[in-house]
Order: sequence, then structure tokens, then C-alpha cells
Amino acid sequence: MQRMDTQECAKMEPATVRVLLVLDDDGAIATLTHHLITQIQADVTIAATLAEAEKASCEHSFDVIIAAHSLADGSGLALVQEQPSEIETPLILLDEELDGVRVLSALRAGAIDVLPQPFDLKRLSTVVRESVRQCRERARDEKRRDRLRRLSSRMIEDRRELRRRVDLVCRDLVQAYRQLAEKVVTHSR
Repeated sequence: MQRMDTQECAKMEPATVRVLLVLDDDGAIATLTHHLITQIQADVTIAATLAEAEKASCEHSFDVIIAAHSLADGSGLALVQEQPSEIETPLILLDEELDGVRVLSALRAGAIDVLPQPFDLKRLSTVVRESVRQCRERARDEKRRDRLRRLSSRMIEDRRELRRRVDLVCRDLVQAYRQLAEKVVTHSR
């Protein structure tokens, strides 16, 4: 199976689901890649190790990471634990040894789901779609909040400027009335 070039991710349309698949099992890679491309129309980047995955994550953004729990150079869970706090790429962990303690620790560490091997491809598709939808909604909502913050800041600045100008006009009016009053008093004598 040929690995996809990570630079292709940067050229994708925004609606495309960008998936980083971190597995070292060629059979699973072929199955999952085929399924993700055909069922989700995903653009898949493949990494066999944590080092390759971290490099790909640094160079490009992904909508979701699907990683094996056990890799040659560590746990796929390390990918979510090492993400900068401002980046929250959903991680779906694939694990052969599903026990309650291991699943809970993975979910507490930041995985959005832990799926057993062999894979339930329909469930995987559902989890990927839902996590991508939620992530995109959060990103859209954050952009809206940022826009509202900027607009609010601008309105506050405009209000301060207007108040400053009104104060100047009021001072000018008070001074003009004072001068007028002095003239009236002076001329009435």
C-alpha cells in the first residue's frame, strides 16, 4: 500500500475530511483506508509510528486521528496528550485489549472513542463523521465568538470616541452660553 503524501492535505477542499491514520498493520491500513475513502470521501494520510504521526500533525491539520493503541514506538494515545491546548484534534483509539480500566483511562486522557479490533467499519464511520461535525461546529462557533468580541470592542471604542466628542461639544456650548451671558450682563448695564 502506498503512503499518501502529507502535503496533499494542504490542497484539499474544506469539506473534505482529513484523517491521519496511525497504524503499523498493513492489512488494517488497507481495509481502513479503502473504507474511509469510499464511505466518507476522506483524504487519508498514513503514518506507521508516533514519530511519523507527530511530524505529519506538525506540518498539517487533520479533522480526526485514528490510531492504534499499541505502536512500535509507543501508544497512539500519546498523540492527543502531546497536542498543544489550542489544537483539539479528535482521536479515535483502536485497541485489541478492551478492558474497562484501559478504555476509561483512554477517554480521560482525551480520546473521543475506543474501538475494538477487528473493526466495526460502520461504527467507525459514524464516530468519524460525528467527531468531525462537532469539531467543525466548535471551530465555527469560536470564529463567531471572536467576531463578536472584535465587534463589541470596536463598538465600545466608538462609544468612547462619541462620548469624548459630545463632551467637547457640551464644553463648547457651556463656554458659549457663559460668554453670551457675560455680554448680556455687560450690555444691560
